[in-house]
Order: sequence, then C-alpha cells, then structure tokens
Amino acid sequence: MFLADKKRREEKKEKKAKDGEIPLDDVPKAARQAADEAVPKATWDAAYEDREDGELIYELAGKDAEDREVAVMVTEEGKVELIELEIPLKYVPAVVTDALKAKFPRFTASTVFELKQAGKVVGYDFEGKRPKDKKEIGISVSADGKEVEKDEG
Repeated sequence: MFLADKKRREEKKEKKAKDGEIPLDDVPKAARQAADEAVPKATWDAAYEDREDGELIYELAGKDAEDREVAVMVTEEGKVELIELEIPLKYVPAVVTDALKAKFPRFTASTVFELKQAGKVVGYDFEGKRPKDKKEIGISVSADGKEVEKDEG
C-alpha cells in the first residue's frame, strides 16, 4: 500500500509540473467539504485535479491553523484518500528516522510531511539536499521504517 501511495504522490508532482492547477471554485462541493473537515481551519490556496484508475482525484493545498503546509487528496464524492501535513522532524518516530539514517546517512531533511490514510499514519516524506551536489531530493519512509526510497524526478 505504501508504494502505491508513493507512486500516487510522484504522479501528483508530475501533474503539478504539467500545470494541473484548477481554480478552487472548480473543486466539487463534496470534495471541498471533505477537505475542510479533514483539516479544520485550513486555508486552501491551490487546487489540482488528476485522474487515477478512471477516478477523478482533487488535491487541495494550503496551510493549516498552525501555518503548516498541508495537502488533502479527495475524490469527487468527498472520500479523503490521503492527507500530507508538514511536521517538525522531532515528531517523527525513531524507527523512521533510524531507517532514513541507515539508508541515507548524510542526508539532511529540511522539511518533513506526515502521510495519513483513513486516520492512520502510513509514512513520511522528507525533503532536503544531497550532500554531494546540494540537489533537492525527496525520500519516502513507511511508518514502520521498513521501506525507504528516494523519490525520482
């Protein structure tokens, strides 16, 4: 399941790069309401749409009540598929940071996103720079620390 979510996030990033942004007013009411309920008091500043396995998925991106970056992926009917919330590194479980350090010992994260599905944390996305050339990269780690992969792209 984690790898499928990782693939979805990579596809989402590609979609953004291809300018999949839509006006917030074009997000269906059920999808918008579900995102508002999933992240109370969030301020949405961008919306994107994508078709996955024939299903239309909307992403609403913005800031939560604590001014952290947040994104919610939701179906047209209002089913929340995934929530990405920026969190401080100190709140990432040791099993996850240990797995990250074991596979990428010199990587330094600048931003961390907690990934939730159905109210359960399924993984973490780390953004930062490679030590050798300072190129921005992303690394995904499953919540149990068993899967660690560099995001391509």
